[in-house]
Amino acid sequence: MKEQKKSPALTGPATQHLTDTTSIADSMRFLKTLIPEETLTNGDPAIIEIRLLQTGSLPETQFLELSKFTENTLKRLFHKAENPKRNVYFGVGARLNKKSGRKQDVGYISTLWLDIDEKDGTSKEEAIKALEEWIFKPSYIIDSGHGIHAYWVLREPAEPSDFGRIEAINKALAKQFNGDMRVVEIAHIMRLPGSMNVKQEPFLPVKILQESDNRYELDDFEEVLPHEELAIKEYKLTGEKPNGNGKGIKPGNFPDETIEKVIDECAFLRHCRDDAKTLREIEWYEMITNLVALGASDSKIHELSAPYPKYTKRETEEKIKHARNDAPGPHTCANIEEHFEGCGECKWHASIKAPSSIPGKIRKPQKSESKKDIPKIEDVGLTVLGFNTKGDIVLWIDGSIITQAIKELNYLKLSMFLNRPVNQSEAGIIRESITREAGRKRLVNESKTVKNGVWRLDGDFYIISGRNVLKITDKVERIDYPVVCGRVVEYEENWLDVDLFETTFENPPDIGSVYQDIQAYVNQWNWKDQEMPGLMAAFLMVAPFQKLFTWRPWIYLIGRRGTGKSLFFEKAIELIYGNLATRLDKTTAYATIQEIEGTGKIPLFDDFEKDRKITALLSALKVSNRSGMITRGTPGKKNRKMKIDHIFWFNSILNSLEDAASFTRTVIFRLNEITRKIDVWSKLEAERTLANILVSVIKHWQDIDAIATRYKDTSIDRRVENVAYALALQAVATESDVINELPQFAVSYENISEDETVLFQAIMDTLTYPDTHTSKSDDALRTVRDLLMNEEPLESKGLKYVKTVKHGERLALRADQVKRYLLKDTDFYKYDISELLGNMDGVIKPSQETRQRFNGATAQCFLIPWEFITESGDHH
Repeated sequence: MKEQKKSPALTGPATQHLTDTTSIADSMRFLKTLIPEETLTNGDPAIIEIRLLQTGSLPETQFLELSKFTENTLKRLFHKAENPKRNVYFGVGARLNKKSGRKQDVGYISTLWLDIDEKDGTSKEEAIKALEEWIFKPSYIIDSGHGIHAYWVLREPAEPSDFGRIEAINKALAKQFNGDMRVVEIAHIMRLPGSMNVKQEPFLPVKILQESDNRYELDDFEEVLPHEELAIKEYKLTGEKPNGNGKGIKPGNFPDETIEKVIDECAFLRHCRDDAKTLREIEWYEMITNLVALGASDSKIHELSAPYPKYTKRETEEKIKHARNDAPGPHTCANIEEHFEGCGECKWHASIKAPSSIPGKIRKPQKSESKKDIPKIEDVGLTVLGFNTKGDIVLWIDGSIITQAIKELNYLKLSMFLNRPVNQSEAGIIRESITREAGRKRLVNESKTVKNGVWRLDGDFYIISGRNVLKITDKVERIDYPVVCGRVVEYEENWLDVDLFETTFENPPDIGSVYQDIQAYVNQWNWKDQEMPGLMAAFLMVAPFQKLFTWRPWIYLIGRRGTGKSLFFEKAIELIYGNLATRLDKTTAYATIQEIEGTGKIPLFDDFEKDRKITALLSALKVSNRSGMITRGTPGKKNRKMKIDHIFWFNSILNSLEDAASFTRTVIFRLNEITRKIDVWSKLEAERTLANILVSVIKHWQDIDAIATRYKDTSIDRRVENVAYALALQAVATESDVINELPQFAVSYENISEDETVLFQAIMDTLTYPDTHTSKSDDALRTVRDLLMNEEPLESKGLKYVKTVKHGERLALRADQVKRYLLKDTDFYKYDISELLGNMDGVIKPSQETRQRFNGATAQCFLIPWEFITESGDHH
């Protein structure tokens, strides 16, 4: 929504637990957060609907302009609801007018919502616990008196085009948390915090329990919530109804060549294929029902549907799903012939009931092979791990887990698994052999998997690299069976030269020498603090052992363009660790967790600049520090918990962390511009370094872990806990106790808040001309600092020396002009520089008091101490 007047943004701690009562101010802030825009896109005022309701009393509805809605208004409403006793409700969506609270009168919506009622079987305590453990923490949790309300505030208000998505997500949230399905529609009213629930005795207050600054996108929820919950399109074809009124079509199992032959011989299906670009919707769906009945794959149906100009994958999947679950059967030739004239020319006209019946006319029976050619199970090429709690067979094929119902192990599936033709007779014998083997192996939990990484299981080290599984004790043992310590191994890409590792393990390097080599390599980058290369080298060495940590910090590299922060990711972390390092740039929270769950991968976020998904991402990643669970799916059996216990690596131009909780779990490294060429390791050198790291750290892990534990136990400061394992490695590598020599940049809050200094330095170092410059002038470009020091005018660029009575000598700075004329081609142009400038010590922020004249025009500006220019400029 553009050109709109917004209420002040909510500020404060990430999560705020309020008192037992909700004040008028709390209620007002709640309303202005959920309905923030005082004007609609058409310029009309946004309206808030308030209803006073109680059984036995006349309802009273008020439509009030949001811009005129004040705390006094709220007090009057609450007072009015006291006599007689009435419940106070508000419309969650802003109203377009004062006519009614119907769907067509909703202008915009800024939140998703949920109502959990105790009478439906979920206690308040259970509801709050489920909400707090979910991947997306609510922006508000409300005690409604006899239940819990939850709100997830959106970053930007949703317009009518997205109302269908909001209702669908609300419905999915209600199913997820056993909520009330009657409150999902967009015009719904909810209880207003600060009022009383007087629907039944005992009368109870409606109060805010938790409040946070979490803000979300609709995409976030559509990605995490089960897809079937979000299908909002209704089907209106051939009189069929959704919601399971049909029986659903049982897919056939005809091979692809048979399906292709049917399409070639059926006039209607041939028409659907050849004329797909202009196909009518009813014909498209008739084609899908018959293809589903034939057993065509989803990809085949998408292939035939894709030529249509308005084709979408989502709509096609909805049609396929409807055919399988709800359609009474494939459309018949009689149905099709009513609107398709080509049926009369079809070779099968009047001889079949539906196109899907054609295979019975053309398919020839296959000859069965003799039993002497049937292979034994050990020669089949499948590894049977056992069966799961549902009674399905658990197979291990090409390093991946495949769970298959026994009855679905048909000749087509087995042909695919074995990569060779299998006829029906052979399939029956193989299926029987697989079932016997599963019974012999017994129950297996296929959800407990291990993938690439370094693991510590039952006291021993395990390294999984591609198809190689190594167990490390006092020797290296290769494991051939795909289960270690009760966990199933899933193969990924190889990241370690295991032969080189075994050779290195037999002749282990000195850990001090390994550390020195890595520190020397890291030192080629121009770090702002001389202690940074040593600690970074230590973090590089302990990175693959992250799953063994009891606390996992975040590592953050900050530097302007030309400092080599992305190069460090590429030529240090990725070069050493190869496929164990994974890039997660511009991804969502759930996609990140899916990528790394069950692995020891090192997650990297390159160019981690602020965007709309960062808040949700950082909120989800916080559970990784202490090894936490992310819950996805509906409660009960469908619920899936995903564990993340990783050290996350970020880099960006400026600090993108958003709250104190993020700062305290982060170690920030700052880079200056590279001053020399980086001598990058060759692939062979990197592989040797990796083997040296793994062997030396494994050999000394007991000492490293003990020292790290001692460091953590002797300090209650989270910042010490952040660096404990890296410092412990330094202590072992240098044979010295470094706890009394903590790197100040890692434990100092000054390092966190340097962005404003970096920005101000960038402004002062910008090359430009003074205002007196003309096209005929022969002036050279000079730095802003130099021009200001020599009293050259820069008012057109938003800078001016002033001397005030109250504040003394100051640099008057107009942020908009400086950004436009001095920072346009820099890394800082996309940032809100006003926020950063306002954080500088001693700076007076723009107000009526700071108004100054710039080239004849008066404007509010920042007043920055003049000594920031005359001295080094290194101020906060």
